[in-house]
Order: sequence, then structure tokens, then C-alpha cells
Amino acid sequence: SITITNNIIGQSSTIGDDGVDVDGSENVQLSGNVISNASQAGIELTNSNAVNVVNNTLSNNGQFGLLAAGSGNGSIVLQRNQLINNPVGARFESGQIDISSLINPNTITNTTVATPVGLQFDGAPNNLSIVGQTIGATTFDGFANIGSFYVRFEDGSILDTFTGAPLLINGLDATFDGFTPPASGILTQAELDALESRIYDADDSIVNGRGQLFVGFVPESGSIENIEDFFNTYGAFAGANGNIQVTIARLPYIQQPTGGAQPFSAAGLNNIAPAAGEGENTAEGLAGIEPAAGGDENAEEVSCWGDAASNASGGQASSFSFGGAFGDESLAQAAGCNTASAL
Repeated sequence: SITITNNIIGQSSTIGDDGVDVDGSENVQLSGNVISNASQAGIELTNSNAVNVVNNTLSNNGQFGLLAAGSGNGSIVLQRNQLINNPVGARFESGQIDISSLINPNTITNTTVATPVGLQFDGAPNNLSIVGQTIGATTFDGFANIGSFYVRFEDGSILDTFTGAPLLINGLDATFDGFTPPASGILTQAELDALESRIYDADDSIVNGRGQLFVGFVPESGSIENIEDFFNTYGAFAGANGNIQVTIARLPYIQQPTGGAQPFSAAGLNNIAPAAGEGENTAEGLAGIEPAAGGDENAEEVSCWGDAASNASGGQASSFSFGGAFGDESLAQAAGCNTASAL
């Protein structure tokens, strides 16, 4: 193992290529170092694994605050580092890069470079990945100029190793020039445009040849008018899709003959009477079945789907029929005549 701690390097003059150069090493601890004025990188890591880079200040270096070079790096963890006034805060060409901390995040600050890059990922999917698919609570400051980038996923980087599809990286916990996206991810168009203009990722090219940093979204206008459209949109009820998740806790209770709402018991299920058809499993009987609710005598007859849904939310059984034709027109009519209180 190697420990490099509490060194001050390059404060008074320009030094060689790198302040610290770690090559072909395992179990490396780099902490408490103040490194500046290297002509290339404050810290360079090559063919090294199990590297912890913690609480270092890397400033005013010629190209990179930190550089994970080549294709042979392994696990690299960065926490509580300050990367200041480097053209590129940190460039990663290989490694399993862990910048996920929410408690001890890294800070990337610029006050002198015209068009800085905060985090740059440029490596083949088999060699380069982001642990937990998140950039944690990384803080970026000083990226207001056009041409600056908080994050760049270069072509061919941060892709699924099997499918080649862009990987979605979470940026919701990061802070971008003082702005932290809300936990819901819901942004205004102006907010999203401002963030996206400082991020180079999958949606910046027709060919999705790089990962995607998720910093939020603008809700689409319009709404789903009926249940048929809902399931057509969200598939065969997988329960979740994109930014929407739907959970059915229960169906409406079945009323017992003695009154009161009861759960799904055998007795309750036995009380559902056929409301359509001829009562026999014949072709003629099946052909005559119309969509209808059960024959519970305690159920309230309603003419609108909205009323049935409102009753169900209060535990009241309802009997409702779409009238044989279960299509857009009947659904729209059923939904549009709601007279009960909204859910």
C-alpha cells in the first residue's frame, strides 16, 4: 500500500508534468495534499487500483486537477476534494469512479478559466464506469460562460457494456452554480435549458454515443383522458414507467348481504351474480355478455365512471356499465359526466 498525505507541492513555482504521479499501484491513500502549478495534472493515476483521493486541494494546474489516465485503472474513490481553477477539474479515462458521496462531496470551482470543464469521462464502457450511476452531491461553481461544461460524457463513454445504450446518471443531488434540482426532478423549461447547455451527453447528438446525465425534466402538457389510454400509454401495467409509478393497493370492497364493506372473502366473491349473458358457457351465452358490474343489491347504480370511482374511494359499491361498446367514445362520455366529488 502507498500513503501520500499532507504535502504542499508547487505553491511557489511551476513544477513538472504532475504534482503526484501514481503508476501501477494498489491500495493508495492520497489525502490532505495541496498541489498547484503542475504543467499537466495535480494528481495522475495510471494502472492503479483501490485508490482513495480524499480532502485534497488541486488548483491552477495546466490541464487537469486530477487525471485517471489510460485504460488500466480500477477502483477510484473521490471525496471532499477541492478542484480549483483547472481547465478540467477531473478527467477519467478508466476506472470504477466513485463520486457518489452526499455527505463529503467534491467541489469544482472556477474563477479564472474562461471555459472550464468540471468532470470529463472519456473511456470505453469496459474500462470506465460510474459507481452507483450518480455524481453524488458534487458542487460546481463558476461555469456561467458559454462553452463551459459541468459534465462531459465524450463519445463512446458511459454506455451499457452489453447493449451499447446510454446509461442514465443521476445528477439530482449535485449543485450547479448555486442551483440544486428539486428531489421531484420537475423543472421549468428555462431551468432545464440552462443546465443542459452546460452538459454534454446523449441528447446532444443524433447518435446516442454517450451516457445521459439526468438533472430533471419538464412535465408534458395535456392529460390522459380515459383508462384505455392510460394502459395503452404505460403498457400492460408493469407498475412503473419512467417518472411515473402507479400502485393499486386494492380493488373496491365487495359488499356482504348483511351490510358493511368487507375484504375479498370467499363469501363475498360468491355474492357476485352474473349481470349479463345467459348463465351457461355456450357460444351464444358468451357472445351475449356485455360489460357490467356485479349484481350486488346494495350497489348504487351510477351512469358515470367518475361517480363509480368516487364511490369506490369511499368504500361504496357501485354498478356501472359501458353499454356494450368499450371504446374511446363511451369512455369519454363516461368520464365526462362525473357528478360526484373528485378523488
